[in-house]
Amino acid sequence: MRDAGLTLLELLLVLAILGILLALAGLNFGGSARALAVTGFAHELALAIQQSATRANTNNQVYAVRYASTGVTWGPVASSMTLSGCETASTAPALASATGTVAAPTGITTPAGWLCISAPGLVTRLDQLTPCNENGVSIPCLAVRRGTTARRVLVSGNGQTEVR
Repeated sequence: MRDAGLTLLELLLVLAILGILLALAGLNFGGSARALAVTGFAHELALAIQQSATRANTNNQVYAVRYASTGVTWGPVASSMTLSGCETASTAPALASATGTVAAPTGITTPAGWLCISAPGLVTRLDQLTPCNENGVSIPCLAVRRGTTARRVLVSGNGQTEVR
């Protein structure tokens, strides 16, 4: 007759199975965290464009959204900058004040550039964005990537955005 309880071999077997399950869960969590970081930054970028379009219209000013792998900054351009100056500038225009700044999570890659937005919330420089094919229609978009995870921020000329 055997005493009640588990043998050392049985305990080691249970611990090995738990270790394997925890390792698999950790790998899955890493992929989920990466996807959340990419999606979150893509939504921040989309929100910056929408807020700039609204404020450009409300304040009757030219706004710029500057984006890069380091993050996104948006606000009204310096008072000496016109819309055409913003559109044709060879470098991102100076902002009179930064309305908002969001740092990109570590490992995010996105092309560097800027969009100009004027009253009544019209977004220009869309030709600088990569065209994305959505249901057979070419739509300007920004790609946000981290490793194999990617999201696209679709941008329309009236400041509407969508993350896919």
